Amino acid sequence: MKPNNPYLPNSTQMVEIIIWQYKASKDGKFLDDIISIWTKPYNKNTPPYSHSEIEFVKVNLCFSAATRGDGKNRVRFEDRSKVLKHPERWDGYSCYFYEADVYEMFERALLKEGKKYYYVGIFLDFVMGFKHISIWFGKKLDEWYCSLIVYFVLNNLRKRVSPRRLTRWIMEDGFVLIKP
Repeated sequence: MKPNNPYLPNSTQMVEIIIWQYKASKDGKFLDDIISIWTKPYNKNTPPYSHSEIEFVKVNLCFSAATRGDGKNRVRFEDRSKVLKHPERWDGYSCYFYEADVYEMFERALLKEGKKYYYVGIFLDFVMGFKHISIWFGKKLDEWYCSLIVYFVLNNLRKRVSPRRLTRWIMEDGFVLIKP
């Protein structure tokens, strides 16, 4: 069941958005370590992250593409308490936006909920380095991986981005590091 958009489309009130980044080395999962290590050379001086979520703080809902959780390997909303079950494994980056802008972000998330996880894109983007083919192919399939969908929700652009690169971008854009 899709959530209703709780944000007001014409509001100039400021509301918080948090980008949650999963620390790769905290649970010993091989795939997390590989993602973080593989994307490090292109993102020096960034923490070893392997997964990204965007939290709509007003309703305690996180949004991302995930291969864990319910096992459906899809783009989904998830309650914050489920995502941050082990808070020591996460870093958060907070920023305030006009509520009208967050309304648009939430609408983009609603449109993409239920779409499939983009395994081919991970392979083409980060293993083979075929970013232009991956972007074209991904648009055709309308499939997503975590940092790609988070970037899309924030910017309304489909751009190849790893969790580490997303971190670099949000830090440059004024997001502030917080702890869960």
